Amino acid sequence: MVLSASLALAEDFKTIDGKEYKNAKVSRVEPDGIVLLTKSGISKVYFTELPKEVQERFHYDAQQAAQFTSQTVEQNRLARERKVEENEKRAEEVSKRKAEKEALQQQRDAEMRRQQREAGQQRQQRDAEQQQQAEIQRAPASTPSVSKEGIREHTYEILQDHTISFGDVRIRL
Repeated sequence: MVLSASLALAEDFKTIDGKEYKNAKVSRVEPDGIVLLTKSGISKVYFTELPKEVQERFHYDAQQAAQFTSQTVEQNRLARERKVEENEKRAEEVSKRKAEKEALQQQRDAEMRRQQREAGQQRQQRDAEQQQQAEIQRAPASTPSVSKEGIREHTYEILQDHTISFGDVRIRL
């Protein structure tokens, strides 16, 4: 009961170095020191920094304090290791997501280039077809043929059956 009463009341503490904590409230007592609340914030003052009478008042045991300190140091080391591992894992995940995102973007870009090439080829084919159609429409209905000597040949349309005879040879038209 005395301990809880001293925890609730504000008091002054002075370390063996002469540092003072005025109007401080004891927030909690740990095996290696006390945590104080002051106007300037929260401070942990180790029992080794406090006078003997304060150590006795809060039941300081050097062996328990050393054990608590080594446990705390080990817990902090493990917590830091876990944090480093978590950060590395998170960095790997971020890197993996970034690589996946880049690969997806590359696929999209490749697909877009393929579609653009295909569209260009279709345009070229359509333009060539239109050009052929235009040339066909511009060309005269029939172009007269020319002999080897450059003389225009004539084409005759035969409207009825005819037979041409050259001696024993007959050609039916």
